[in-house]
Amino acid sequence: MMGRRSVWLIDGDAHDIRLTQRAFRQAGLDHDLEVVRSVDEALISLLSHKGDRGASPGARPALILLDTSQLPVDLCETVRRLKQAPQMKRTPILILATSGCADEVRRAYEAGANAYLVKPIDSRRFALLMAQIGAFWLELVELPFDW
Repeated sequence: MMGRRSVWLIDGDAHDIRLTQRAFRQAGLDHDLEVVRSVDEALISLLSHKGDRGASPGARPALILLDTSQLPVDLCETVRRLKQAPQMKRTPILILATSGCADEVRRAYEAGANAYLVKPIDSRRFALLMAQIGAFWLELVELPFDW
């Protein structure tokens, strides 16, 4: 393992947040899942050099999980805004969606998303998805040293 990393969940829906937190715990991931309720909050946190919940100055996420269920704006515009922030250019963004509309999937990748995943309805399958995300993105993938 590469060490404990920060994962940001960008989601404004309390119910979805709880489901994702539970799946993350059930997956046994030994990383910090920090809830960021909007893209604006994420960008403010980055600009102020603080992560959510008192993370150390300069901290930024190793991975972003962007839940699309309650996005107030277009998914592609959201991904573009995140990727425009200098601190986020190399941060992987994984889309968690309720459905896999082919046009939305294509547009999400064109905007800079690193993965588009459809959230399983079943909680056990959702925990398995979180375990797979953790194994690949937080254990296997080499990320830049300046994280």
